Amino acid sequence: MNDFIEQQTQQRIVDLLKRKPGLYISKIAELLNIHIVEVERHLALLEEKEIILSKIEDGLRRYYCQYIKMGISDTHVIETRRKIYDLIAKNPGLHQTKIAQMLGMSKSHAEYHLNCLERSNVIQAVVEPGFKRYYVEDIDLGLDEKELLAFLHTDVPKNILVLLLRNPNLKHKDILAKFEIAPSTLSYHLTKLVKKGILSVVRYGEEKGYRIINKRQVLKLLVSYEFEGAVDGIKDLWNEFV
Repeated sequence: MNDFIEQQTQQRIVDLLKRKPGLYISKIAELLNIHIVEVERHLALLEEKEIILSKIEDGLRRYYCQYIKMGISDTHVIETRRKIYDLIAKNPGLHQTKIAQMLGMSKSHAEYHLNCLERSNVIQAVVEPGFKRYYVEDIDLGLDEKELLAFLHTDVPKNILVLLLRNPNLKHKDILAKFEIAPSTLSYHLTKLVKKGILSVVRYGEEKGYRIINKRQVLKLLVSYEFEGAVDGIKDLWNEFV
């Protein structure tokens, strides 16, 4: 079943529950003429996304839309979105999979709340190939800082930058000696960092060395957002700039 048909079916279920809250599975299946197994699957997905909720009443599990006023609290939804907001505020530039992982929720659940927060202009998304990175609206970050944060959220570029903070102008082979990665993987990340204007190339004859163009900016973001495994090693360097 393609995504369009899936969404259409789920919308039919939601629309029905808006009109007739408190229906149980077999009645929903009967009214919409959908196999009961399919109804059960869609209800589970909608409940996971917190679009609907269910309660046991009179021995039956009955379903309701989250935002129909009927004495059912939406405190859990607000709390979930507050957790997501706080996480992004503390760690700007996270992507959906990492947010879901850090908060212990499914990717679909995280995606639903992220989309709601984005539509409400509480957070903003920067689209990259394959995924989005999220920021809270009131954090004053320029595009260059957002791009740098994206690299700092990825282990290999982050480790390269931390190494070059203490050891500027290292050659490719010297950087490679510090990490257990393939030479091609290192070259790939170094090339991206150079193209984005984060690193510059230093020539040693036929060999290349690398240095950070804006050392203060890298240090500021590492220290401000306390990146795991990076802060303890470079806090003393920050004293040069404050």
